[in-house]
Formats: sequence, C-alpha cells, structure tokens
Amino acid sequence: MKTLYYLAALLMAGILSSCEDFLVENPSFALPADESIETVTDLQNAVNGVYSRMSHQPGVTASFYAGDYIVLGDIRGDDMTYNKEINANQISPVARFQYDKNSTFALNFWSAPYVSIGRINDILSVTDNIVVETGEEDTFLDLVGQLYALRALCHFDLVRMFAQLPTALHDGVTMDSPDGIPISDRVFPVDHKPVRNTLQEVYNFILDDFDEAILRLNETPSITTSYGYINIWAAKALKARAQLYLGEYSDALATAEEVINGAGPSGYRLAEIMEYTNIWDLVTQPEFLFEIITNLTYNAQRNSIGYYTDPNGYGEFALTDAFYTYMISDPSDIRAYMAVEKQSDEGTGRGYYPLKYPGREESLYVNNARVIRMAEVYLIAAEAAFHDGDNDKAVQYLSDLQSKRMVNPPALTTVTLDDIMTERRKELFAEGHRSWDVWRNRLSLINADFNPQPVNYDNYRTLIAIPQRETDISQDLKQNPNWE
Repeated sequence: MKTLYYLAALLMAGILSSCEDFLVENPSFALPADESIETVTDLQNAVNGVYSRMSHQPGVTASFYAGDYIVLGDIRGDDMTYNKEINANQISPVARFQYDKNSTFALNFWSAPYVSIGRINDILSVTDNIVVETGEEDTFLDLVGQLYALRALCHFDLVRMFAQLPTALHDGVTMDSPDGIPISDRVFPVDHKPVRNTLQEVYNFILDDFDEAILRLNETPSITTSYGYINIWAAKALKARAQLYLGEYSDALATAEEVINGAGPSGYRLAEIMEYTNIWDLVTQPEFLFEIITNLTYNAQRNSIGYYTDPNGYGEFALTDAFYTYMISDPSDIRAYMAVEKQSDEGTGRGYYPLKYPGREESLYVNNARVIRMAEVYLIAAEAAFHDGDNDKAVQYLSDLQSKRMVNPPALTTVTLDDIMTERRKELFAEGHRSWDVWRNRLSLINADFNPQPVNYDNYRTLIAIPQRETDISQDLKQNPNWE
C-alpha cells in the first residue's frame, strides 16, 4: 500500500486515545476511527493527533518538524555544515544532496507531510456529522480552521521540496505545466494513482486552504490558549510566506502587515533585544506565532533538532567556520551570541553550534519546532515591499527588526536585496530557510560539503527525488529531472 494514501487503512485500525491536557502532554499518536469522531471533544483529540504526527514519525528513523525538516533548508546552504569529526552519517547525506529516488530521505520527506494530510482529510470527511453542543460552536469552527491551515502548510512544505520555486522557474517549466505535486484534498481509495498538478493549481489550493482556515479561526487568540496550535495570526503569517514564494509581492506585503498591525492585542510582538537570547529554552513567548510541542514523552529522540545541534548528540548541524566568524563580528548585534564554540563532554566534536535548541527538562530531545515567528513576518514584509518597489516600507520593516536586535542599528534610507538576504541569514539561521531563500531569488550558493562550485537555483539537485515507491505505484507520477 503506497505511502501517499494509506491513511484510510490506518484510520480504520485506529484507537481513540485522548489527551487530558494538551499544554502538558503532547497529543496522542492514535487516531480515532471515523465513527469515533462524534463530538467536539473527539474532534479535539483527532486534531491533537495531527500535531503529534507533524512533530515526528513514530516507528521511523527520521523526524518531521522535530528535526529533519528544519535541517533540510539550511544544511544544503552555505552557512551550516556537519561536524566532520563526529560524522554520524545521520543527516549529513542531505548536506551532500544525497536524496535520490531510492533514499530513505526522499521517502521520509515525501511521506511525512502526506501522512499528516491524509489524517487531516479523514477528519474533515466526517466533520459534518459531528454533534456540536450549545456553546461549542466557536471551538468547533476553530478546530476545523486549524485542519485547513495545517493542510495548506503541509502542501507548501511538499511543493518547495519537490517542485521548482515559482519565482525561479527554468528549463521550460511554467506555472501551468504539470510539475507541481499531487494535491490531496480528500480521502482517496487505496488504489488511487496520483499525478502531479500544475504549480498554479497547488499554490491556489494552498492559499485557498489558508483562506478557509482564516474564516474559521478564533479572531482573538491568546498566546497561552493557542500554545501548540495554529491560530489566525500564524495562518496569516504562513499565507504571507506562501505569497512571497509565489511572487505575489503586494499580497504578501498586505498579509504580513495584517499580522504586524493586528497580532499585538493577542500578545504577539518582536522579542526585545534583552529578551532575545533567553526565549529559545522557553515556551509561549510573544515572538513565537506557532510552535509544535515536544516533551519528554513525545519527541523524535536522536532525530531531534537538539540532538543534531549538540556535540553530545550527533553534532551534524553546525555553523561553518566562515559563518561563525561573520556572526560574531558585530558584538552590538544580539544575534552574535546565538552561536558558540562547543565540544562534547568527552572533548570531541569541537565546532560552532547554534544556541536555538538548548533543550528543556534537561533533555536535548525536547525542543519545540518554531514553525513561524514574528521576526520572519517583518522580513517577509521588507522583502515583499522591496520586490514591489516600495522602498519606504522595506526600510521601515527592516529597521523595525534591526532596532530589536542591534544596540546601534544603522539609519537606513534605502534597502537592497542583499540587505534583506543578510538580515534573513542572521535572524533565521538554523531554522530551515537559507537554501530556499537563495534559490527562490534566482541566486546561487557554495556548499563545500557538496561541491566547491556554486549550486545555482536551476541545479536539478535543489529538488528532492520523488521516491521510487511512489512512481512504481503510479507510473504517470512524473519524476523530477535527472533523478531517473
């Protein structure tokens, strides 16, 4: 049974397992069978299961948002590397772009989002039959809104891994050619044979799902009550990210501004300069619009991002020497203190590591995935404004961020793309953005772990191979170029 659509069978075999307090206990892995989703409480439990699955893949030697997916965006870039002294060979093959059609990486990067999407579609298919008691109407709508937002996010994750970036199309690919990913918008029969939709269809679907979510999500969430859940501000911020990738710059700017101007009453804001280094081992911080919860019971263990970023673990997600030198070059920038030289307790694995994943509860395994935070929204607004020709707003939003990160921020009068890319490097390093930032702007980077020559945006290895398992099942599922 294929990876993409085996959720129906899993659902039929599922057992309802509830969670007494989601803020304390991560949601259950068990999914209720469709006949078990009869109440809003059942729906809450099912939604919790989706979040749990997005954190990591139980029974699989990989993780999703708890580790591997975060690493993917940066370790293929020019700022992060793996420690050659340790070289546990766990995630380091990704740094060398080794994810061909028969690799475990290709299979896991494909299956993790689609399995989550399958769960979502199964739950959405029965929401019309749920009994909503008086007083539960808003909760019901919010939960359904979360499902739409998460489905949009998973499709976005897939399309930027397995398809060309809309602002950097090449080799005859257009927005209307069938070179996107298969859209999964409903429960499919197990003998369904997926094919690729067009890029335009995929991005339209993503934006439509975000809009469906925004219509339903609570308009006045709080940081504490929405901790671990996607709320309206996170949905809008992620929509702005998708619009930026799509090249719809005026729309991306407008959506980002909705978050910047509207999220304050819910408690969201940029971290202050004196707060910044302390927020990473805390939760429910104003900076974090959406974080996926991990704890001692539910985590990705050795595939956790904290284990990748510490020499007492795999130590395979470290700063390059050059980037570390660059980061510490301005001591008036608080971000200079987010990278340190470390070695293991045994004195091995010396290197430069990010301090964004210090672990909680005395465990490297326990680090929430910060899917999107306020700083990225300001950077989206600045970049969208720049591309849209609005220098004043680009200056405004870049200056707003710099004022929260630098003791003596520069007095900007104009902004260049290089200014924005530099700020994204410093602010978002080790959070899974760098390679896509470069390639979607039609630029190149040098990843010394892979090749001393520049990796241009049109290099076929920027796309992950579709797993052989999927193309064997659906012969019309077009493989990415040169991975045959």
